[in-house]
Amino acid sequence: MKHVFAFFTLFMIARLLTAQISFTKVTEGAIVNDGGWNYGMCWADFNMDELPDLFVVNNDANNGKLNFLYLNNGDGTFTKVTEGEVVNDGGSSYACTVADVTGDGYSDLFVANHNENNFLYFGNGDGTFEKVTTGPVVTDGGKSVGCAWADYDQDGWLDLYVVNRDQPNFLYHGTGLGSFEKITTGSIVTDVANSSGCAWGDYDNDGRPDLYVANSGSESNLYHNNGSTFTKVEEEPFVSDVSSCSGASWGDCDNDGDLDLFVSTGQLGTYVNWFYLNNGDGSFTKVTDSPLVNEVNWASGSAWGDYDKDGDLDLAVGGYDGNNLLFENDGSGNFTKITGNAFVNDGNYTEGLAWADADDDGDLDIFTAKNNYFGGNNSFFLNEGNDNNWLKVRLWAAGNLDGYNTLAIGARVEAWATIDGEQVMQMREVSSQTGGGQGGLNELIQFFGLGDASMMDSIYVTFMGWTFKNYNIEANQTYLFDLTTVGIPEMNSPEKAQLSAYPNPATDWVKIKLNGISEITSLQITDLQGKIILEINTDDLNQNEFIWNLEDRDGNRVKPGVHFVRIISGKGMYAEKLIIR
Repeated sequence: MKHVFAFFTLFMIARLLTAQISFTKVTEGAIVNDGGWNYGMCWADFNMDELPDLFVVNNDANNGKLNFLYLNNGDGTFTKVTEGEVVNDGGSSYACTVADVTGDGYSDLFVANHNENNFLYFGNGDGTFEKVTTGPVVTDGGKSVGCAWADYDQDGWLDLYVVNRDQPNFLYHGTGLGSFEKITTGSIVTDVANSSGCAWGDYDNDGRPDLYVANSGSESNLYHNNGSTFTKVEEEPFVSDVSSCSGASWGDCDNDGDLDLFVSTGQLGTYVNWFYLNNGDGSFTKVTDSPLVNEVNWASGSAWGDYDKDGDLDLAVGGYDGNNLLFENDGSGNFTKITGNAFVNDGNYTEGLAWADADDDGDLDIFTAKNNYFGGNNSFFLNEGNDNNWLKVRLWAAGNLDGYNTLAIGARVEAWATIDGEQVMQMREVSSQTGGGQGGLNELIQFFGLGDASMMDSIYVTFMGWTFKNYNIEANQTYLFDLTTVGIPEMNSPEKAQLSAYPNPATDWVKIKLNGISEITSLQITDLQGKIILEINTDDLNQNEFIWNLEDRDGNRVKPGVHFVRIISGKGMYAEKLIIR
């Protein structure tokens, strides 16, 4: 029996080793030969050719503190841009963030500078930019080291948060077409700390982006969004954890439909990182027994991404005083430390990092920005891939939607596929800051690994209070999900139907209305994973309406979180997302 167990153990180890993904370190081109004091970067399509370009911030006085812009050639190589203010201004730049703030469909760029005015550039859509010279965003000045866009009040205009060292942080409320007003009240702009990074994320699924601010030397802060104001969360673990935090990354690592949080910490190898699992009710559990929090190193940037395309988010962490770290997810939020590839054998002075399918071959590549006070250039690694399927989803929001957030910053994408015979739901939130550290932005196109699934069964996109749906999308392509033209297609049915749930989110009850749906056989309430928690007999429907008291079949109040109202009829199946608080 011992021999059988030993053989099985060796078999599993061999299987794990052969399944690991290899990376090739790129050694040629300006992208890996431009030295600098580089803290962060943004992947974004600056010239509208549907390929991710790269902007890297720089604070090296030896080269005039010039920032770097590289346009993607489509084959894993890049052309360095040398003309224009965006690469010739020179600034003590620490972070950058991208969004379309003017509504023209082009990527605009904000750059956070330390001890001087910040930069804002409006993109022209061809890789060139127009520098903004007026307004508080570019005239305030400060000790700025981090930044991120979000539409925090859901008015259609993007807002900007900027973190500073040892002075109040900045919040700029968008008022339209690239203009802003500075917010001066509330703890979110009056708290003073040695802030180093920030990340927006709707952790409680109420449709409004909340904000985490990483601080060094004092407790970091989570601010809950009330709609137009913020309340600092005064609960564990956010009121007692103190470290030298450098940034944070939100991601749904256990595929349960809510955002979990990784915080990179450490100084001279004396601290471990933090990992908080979302409980689905607005609270978090601090994880203390995961490889994510057992590495004593000086970590900086962090970025979630499904690098092995198996249907769950893995995590890359930059090593400042040692090698980079890569943790592979088993789909339930359990992680294994990966060793022995080019990415994890690299590191030292890594600050920001971020994922993108740079060579457009259907897997995620990774760039690391390095602060080379002691020498060394930035690093770029191409993913050698595997045979798993994938889907890239590019959101487009313009035309008849309110506001000018055409890149759909803040949108939530929920994608369902049958992987290895099991229904798997993956959730992504389109974010303008994903890389922890002083700053790093993954490609805004959302990447989903599909394993052996040949198609995405369904996709739900929630944006600006609307829900958009589509079904049966073939794998191994970049799918343009145009939120201005996609209606509410029915699954397996040509029949037009209306299914509504109000109020949504629901706290005490919800009225479910069915219009135009014939031959109804069942009304079901399911959880996020598709488990039926209540099934209503059609005889209980009163004129195609049903008022549900939020209790399951056993009379217990259902837990807060994302649910679905599902109608089964002779013509097909219809579903509507329902948030329960």
